[in-house]
Amino acid sequence: MGGRPTSVDASRPERDSIQGQSSVWLPIQGLVLASLLAGMAAAVIGLQRLDWARHSVVSWDALRPYAILIGGGALATEAIARWLRIHRFAALGAIVVAGALFCGAIWPLAAALAFVLSSCVIGRGLLRLAKVPLPYQEPVGCFLVGAAVGGTIVGLWAWLPLNYPGVYALGLAVPLTIGRRSALEMLGALRRAAAMHAGSGGFVQLLIAGTVLAHFALALMPEIGHDALATHLFIPTQLLERRAWGFDIGTYAWALLPMLGDWMFAIGHMLAGERGARLINLCFILASAFVVRDMALWAGASVRCARWSSLLFLCTPLALLETSSLYIESVWTAFAAAGVLALLRVVGRERDGALAAGVLLGAALAAKAITLTLLPALLLLFLAGFRGWGHRKALRPVALGVGAMALIGGLPYAVAWARTGNPMFPYLNQVFKSPLWSTLPFEDPRWTKGLHWNALQDITFNSVKFLEAQPGASGFQWLILLVPCLLLLAWQRRWRALALVLVGLSSIVLTFHSIAYLRYVFPAFVCLAAAFGVAMTAGVGPAMAVPMRWAFGFAAVAVIGLNLVFIRSATYYGDIALKPLLSEEGRDSYLAEWLPIRNAVELANRLNVHRSPVAFFSDLLAAGLNSDALHVSWYNRGFEADVVAADTVDKLGQVLARRSVDYLILDAHWKTRAQRDRVEAASDLVLSFGDVALRKLKTDYRFSTELLKNTDFSTGEGWTFTRPEQRQARERVVVTVSTPGTQRVEVSPGRRYRLAVTAECSGAPTQGRLQVNWEDKSQRFLSASIRLFTCEDRSQTHVWELQPPAGAAAGSVFATSHTEAPITVTGVSFRE
Repeated sequence: MGGRPTSVDASRPERDSIQGQSSVWLPIQGLVLASLLAGMAAAVIGLQRLDWARHSVVSWDALRPYAILIGGGALATEAIARWLRIHRFAALGAIVVAGALFCGAIWPLAAALAFVLSSCVIGRGLLRLAKVPLPYQEPVGCFLVGAAVGGTIVGLWAWLPLNYPGVYALGLAVPLTIGRRSALEMLGALRRAAAMHAGSGGFVQLLIAGTVLAHFALALMPEIGHDALATHLFIPTQLLERRAWGFDIGTYAWALLPMLGDWMFAIGHMLAGERGARLINLCFILASAFVVRDMALWAGASVRCARWSSLLFLCTPLALLETSSLYIESVWTAFAAAGVLALLRVVGRERDGALAAGVLLGAALAAKAITLTLLPALLLLFLAGFRGWGHRKALRPVALGVGAMALIGGLPYAVAWARTGNPMFPYLNQVFKSPLWSTLPFEDPRWTKGLHWNALQDITFNSVKFLEAQPGASGFQWLILLVPCLLLLAWQRRWRALALVLVGLSSIVLTFHSIAYLRYVFPAFVCLAAAFGVAMTAGVGPAMAVPMRWAFGFAAVAVIGLNLVFIRSATYYGDIALKPLLSEEGRDSYLAEWLPIRNAVELANRLNVHRSPVAFFSDLLAAGLNSDALHVSWYNRGFEADVVAADTVDKLGQVLARRSVDYLILDAHWKTRAQRDRVEAASDLVLSFGDVALRKLKTDYRFSTELLKNTDFSTGEGWTFTRPEQRQARERVVVTVSTPGTQRVEVSPGRRYRLAVTAECSGAPTQGRLQVNWEDKSQRFLSASIRLFTCEDRSQTHVWELQPPAGAAAGSVFATSHTEAPITVTGVSFRE
């Protein structure tokens, strides 16, 4: 947060003392230079050992769109900036708008920008109200504080069946209306900044512009990521289609986990669909890039090296991974990194910023529980800076910050604790022992634990050990820059940069102690990218020997170059193609080729008019579904256990029928051949999309359980009549609207039932009713489901499929006419 040059001036005495150091430090410079050369040599050896033919992501075919976007985007940015005499980033903005128009994405872009501006207004208003100083009121800081507040509100609103696009649009419009003066001030400042012609440092700015364009184009591609389609896009689509999120741990075991990132995506999706959500995701990636710059400036980097730090972050393959799909690490990292910077400012005696730090760190906790790995180092630094905030005047802002962190960050954990007895349900249940989940710990055998002596080499060239990726996924800065930068920062006593290193490295160590997975240490990439910028400032400074300056300059170029060559190595979702960008037909063709299950989900939505649950015998990719998804996985252990236990076709059919399943999706590679055969035998094919098929449960299994007694009136059992003489003969009753027959049965909300009435009338045609009166468990009337039918002089059966309302525990099934004209009923059935 912050980032004006004044933040650098605070550390100017430190730099002046450094520049005045004598050349007697040459032996230490030699050690730093040796470690830098060793890192570059290790990178060269690793590159020589790579089997390049196996890694398609570094082929020219894979990199061509990125080369065109980065190179062409940089050239176009410079040309527009020179032509219009505007800032290069203003020219980048013009290219982004033109690209959105070209791709039919101007509305999603407008929705994302409205979200950013509205969040900025909310954040600035809150910070001004709390009298937080100006360095915290920079646009990025205001945006993140406002987004934290807005996302928290969405998380609360998600409990209510009131999630409509108009409500969300109003939610963005109200702050802009109330704070229109603040919004106009921000837009005016942006216009003035855009009118400033950029000076030096153009090459780094142009590379940033080109890289941002590559991220933007990728964000407009259709979503094909596993995590997004299983959860992070699934939740926003459920909010849109069903108007609320059910927080149902029985159907989705993760339903109570911290979801601030998903609430952010829900805002974009509610207003502008999938592209809106993906552009919101990109906004947080760019926010993190700004935070990198601000961190570097605060820690003592030059403006040029701070920009280089932002470029380093954006061209790191892991950053492109976060853009390529809706992972919540983008949102989490922006909040966590900004919170780290805000808290370090508080330690540096800017005590009034404690509220901003609390809001941001609380938002990070509300996005991902692994934020806890950042807290030990932050607490240590906070306590070490006691002199800066440990006095009476600082108590109020610090207390406000702690309270904001507890309120925003603690809310999802408190809800989970109240509902399950485990604040991190279903994780860590071996500690909290909720009766709703197994006490066995979660283990993912794909990933190891801990660090070892050659971790830097492994993270760089054996990235598959730490991520679903190919070599180079972590970027080359770790192997080449980490050790020499640490030595240089320690030698020059760059305490601020070392604080960033402490936070970043400690979070990596703590996270890897549990699971060595790169996405879970993404905030460390931000902290260390900023620290590398500070070290680069020192490394190319005038106090260094010429070989040192040349070596650091070469390393800075080499790391950026290698990261760009390997930019796709962290993601399998990095394709950029024109057809899916330009038209809906191209999008559908792309999905049919790469992820046909999305087409199957769309068809299921059109056919499943009752919105009954859809069973997935496939990957867990249910985003877009307008009903519940039943997964044969740990997501839904009850359903998984029932399916595993169903060792015959009939048993499987009954399992699906009990859960009101009409449609199911089957992948040709799901589980074993015998299990797939049972699914196929219990269902009929609707349509195939390559290896994925939409199927419908056979009629034999649907509504197979009769709930009524004496459906043909052959005995007096079960039914209640107004007058006994209504039973004229066996298997026949005469009823009118005032003299019906009724029978009460127990029902379950969410399930579907089939009511069938067979009736005739001897005189002129009249009307009869299909009717069920619903009651709650206290036998209070809830509502009545009524459908009319025409009764004629020949016997006919009239059928209706219906679903009880929420809270229903029983239903009274009627045999009745719609008027006082009598009808003869020969049978009533009510099946589950």
